[in-house]
Amino acid sequence: MCRELCLSVGAPKKGRSKSQLYEICAANYWKPPLFECCKEEGPSHAKMFTYKVIVEIKEASTTVLECFGAPRLRKKEAAEHAAEGALWYLKHIGFSQRTIRLAPDMCAPCPFPL
Repeated sequence: MCRELCLSVGAPKKGRSKSQLYEICAANYWKPPLFECCKEEGPSHAKMFTYKVIVEIKEASTTVLECFGAPRLRKKEAAEHAAEGALWYLKHIGFSQRTIRLAPDMCAPCPFPL
């Protein structure tokens, strides 16, 4: 018998937005999100980085989601901010909870009670 696993996109924990976005993409059999540094500005000792993330949402039709984060001093934080924007959008178009059905041969004992 297949197990069901629900992923929630609530308020992401600090530093977890990118991971959560990767999990949602994998769970829905979408391509992994693509993160890109699209802007570097400021002097070398105080550079600000702006990242964008691209997610291809494959449902009945394909939608390409492109979210830009705010400039940040660290690349990792800039990418996280872009991921937060993508998660916010996915939540507001109905991906706040997603049920994933695993093939029977992929099932392992489930740590979550059904």
